[in-house]
Amino acid sequence: MLIYSKMLRGSGNYTTSIRYKSLFSSLGFEVFLYSVEDFIDVDKEAQDMEQFLLRFKISLILGVNITRSAGVLYQATRKIAVPYILVVAGTDANITFQQK
Repeated sequence: MLIYSKMLRGSGNYTTSIRYKSLFSSLGFEVFLYSVEDFIDVDKEAQDMEQFLLRFKISLILGVNITRSAGVLYQATRKIAVPYILVVAGTDANITFQQK
């Protein structure tokens, strides 16, 4: 399993990701953390992630911070069909989607 999130120590996304990692690990999943960068080339990031998914045989992805992770996860999983779940919480839920 992969958790894709902004891994800035002390942030809500980081704390949430660590909590999910602990939960899923306790359920028997091998959990990898993959950090979202602020300013990325989505196409390159998606290619890199696709290779990561294949290399580590990832079968499920949890995207924390939908505004940063959705585009990359969509592109990275189109060819290899790895299911993903997007978490809408914190800034996404309280600010980003209220402004749209």
